[in-house]
Amino acid sequence: RAVGIFRAHEVAARAARKEQEQEKQRAESERRRAERDAIETERNLVRKAIGVAAERLAAKDLTFRITDDLPEAYVKLQADFNDALDELEMIVGRLTESTEMINSGTQEISSASDDLSQRTETQASSLEETAAAVSAIAGKVKQTANGAAQARLM
Repeated sequence: RAVGIFRAHEVAARAARKEQEQEKQRAESERRRAERDAIETERNLVRKAIGVAAERLAAKDLTFRITDDLPEAYVKLQADFNDALDELEMIVGRLTESTEMINSGTQEISSASDDLSQRTETQASSLEETAAAVSAIAGKVKQTANGAAQARLM
């Protein structure tokens, strides 16, 4: 009877160990699955945040910043992206200012060129009129000289 009891306890103990081992394997499998799910959720969150940021950047929106609460492993990526956009926005701002200054300078040069062109035209016209007047005076002087020569002959 004692051997039967020991045998029954041994069978029960083996069954309990086997059940514990199966439970341990199920718990390990569940832990791995939960870990994979957490990693996939984290990746989806980061993928979404970076995807939205890339879309906004492609749409030339330099004011967009990643403000989502990203996991700790991606905080540096978020900060670097936002810093890069800050720098890019500043550079584009400076380029815009420079372009406006160049445009203003070009307009001033164009206006000065137009003024110079008008003055040159006016001076050319005045010079033409002066040449015509000198020619007319020269003609009158020649007539007067001819008249004086005839008067002397007479």
